[in-house]
Amino acid sequence: MHCYRFGDFQKPVPVGADNSHWYEYLGLQSTGHGPQEPIAIHFSESGSPITKGFADWTTVKEELYNNIQILTGKELARGKQMQPVKTKGPDGKDVVTGSKEAETVVAWTNEYGPKKTRVFSTTIGHNNDTVADDAS
Repeated sequence: MHCYRFGDFQKPVPVGADNSHWYEYLGLQSTGHGPQEPIAIHFSESGSPITKGFADWTTVKEELYNNIQILTGKELARGKQMQPVKTKGPDGKDVVTGSKEAETVVAWTNEYGPKKTRVFSTTIGHNNDTVADDAS
């Protein structure tokens, strides 16, 4: 997900820019992820052959990748995770002041290029325990 990035990839990259090709291929741009915490997965597209038969589930500790922009990707599943809210303390160090729920697309398809090459992507499975889970 975070391969082949260059330039100012922390901001939404315009389609057609020199550094946009990876995101155009994926159909979605991400710049980072949250903490290692469980993610509640909801399959939003039950009619897809990819997600057919899957039930909503919650991962073990896993990283929820952000969605800076969704280009042409078609959502299959979303994930929700509680993430810490941090502010800088008087000593300049991060202080956790609460938590918030983050929600992003975690599985999607895309059609890339003039031949509409079919692409499937997921950001779930950073950890071996997630991949080994029968629910995944």
